[in-house]
Amino acid sequence: MSVLLSGLDIENFCPALGKSMTEQTIRFCQQEHVNLVSQRPEMLDTEGSKNIRNAVRVHQDSHRDDPVPIPFNDLEPQVYPPCSRRHPWHIQIHRDAFGYGEIPENIDPRIIVDLRWFGYTEPRKENRVTWSRLARDGFGMPEIRILPIIIPAFEIQGM
Repeated sequence: MSVLLSGLDIENFCPALGKSMTEQTIRFCQQEHVNLVSQRPEMLDTEGSKNIRNAVRVHQDSHRDDPVPIPFNDLEPQVYPPCSRRHPWHIQIHRDAFGYGEIPENIDPRIIVDLRWFGYTEPRKENRVTWSRLARDGFGMPEIRILPIIIPAFEIQGM
């Protein structure tokens, strides 16, 4: 039998259980960059390269009826600038736009750019999980309460 179901006082049995929890705050959005790719592909090239511009032009010439200027075989973006002391957050740029699942078949994955920001949190005793002595969840386990309940607010400038 588990400690949770045994009737033992969890707080006394294992005082550290559920304490000093950390979780990253997360915010994500999607932005469509198709017009930039179509109208100014050279803006995406770096250091004098013409790779992107040339790939877009070849695709547009070969597939004149395709409204999306991005080549069909274009690699998915995977960008991860890491957390640092100066910037205590990190960003992920990719195409995982539907909550860690497959993009539906009726959506062209080339138009999806998923931007996610994750914030750093310090471990604090106040961030904790508690278990109800009386209330039970749908599985008959003690109901979990996550404290404190905080709704984060984000201010992002320069986007």
